[in-house]
Amino acid sequence: MKKTGFISAAVISSMLIISGCAREIEETIYLGDAKIKSPISTPPVHLNINSRPGDITISPKFSFTNNKSMLTTSDEVFPGTITLSDGSVYRPKDKNIEWVYSRFVFGADMDFKISRLFALFGGFSFSNDNYSGANIGAGIFSSSTEPIIRFDFGLSFQSYKYNAITIVDQQITYFWGGESSDRYLFRDDGKNTSSAPFFTLTFNSNNDSAFVSYFVSAGYFMQTLLNFTPQDSYYSNEVFTRVIVDERSDCTAGFLYFNPGVSFKLNTQMRLLINAKLLKESALGLDTGNIIIIPNVQVDFNL
Repeated sequence: MKKTGFISAAVISSMLIISGCAREIEETIYLGDAKIKSPISTPPVHLNINSRPGDITISPKFSFTNNKSMLTTSDEVFPGTITLSDGSVYRPKDKNIEWVYSRFVFGADMDFKISRLFALFGGFSFSNDNYSGANIGAGIFSSSTEPIIRFDFGLSFQSYKYNAITIVDQQITYFWGGESSDRYLFRDDGKNTSSAPFFTLTFNSNNDSAFVSYFVSAGYFMQTLLNFTPQDSYYSNEVFTRVIVDERSDCTAGFLYFNPGVSFKLNTQMRLLINAKLLKESALGLDTGNIIIIPNVQVDFNL
């Protein structure tokens, strides 16, 4: 992550140490307001209908949302205020994390049946506002039951853009016994990629001759919104001591996932899937309003 503000504070500290004025410097780093932009990275949908070892399924897909935002409060948010150079006063919002998610997502998945019970899969996605994502994983499934039962697990990767305010509280103790304190505000602005696990359990009807088939899946997936790695450090020698306490933390959402749908057999090698992914955030307490509904259209090409 880009941390220009933190580097600037470090330069100030180094100048004080080199000049021989400071005996001890303690810095505490806090997160203020942060805005994140990215799609909601939902798990892929894989059906097994009359599948055989060696089968490969290619699945172009399209989903959309209402392009809303969600709010929450991070752990250890900056507790005070800071007066800026123009005289205005900055205080973080009560809900200091805002996630603005993309409206449209396009992508494709590939599912390779290794055996009658095991598959490997992977895929990629792109949103209308130029954020890319990917997934990899494995599936374990029954081959002759009605309905077919499949358990998928894997990792999703998602790029995101962030704009975050960082506040540094600096306490300086001088050799002659005096003390001073300063407070600095900086802005971190950049793009990053996160990874997070997911798992789903899918039931689908196994009648290959039927024009319309049903499926339903449920599971849980996570998505990291901010990936600040705390940078606590302590350094001491005979001349000075420097302590850095980083109160920023990762911000990771967790979603309960329910996905009912129907598939239409277009020909012997092609199926059209129409489904609605229902999401409920459970880890951060995101202010989603209620259930998030993501309609999804997918075409399965069986090779």
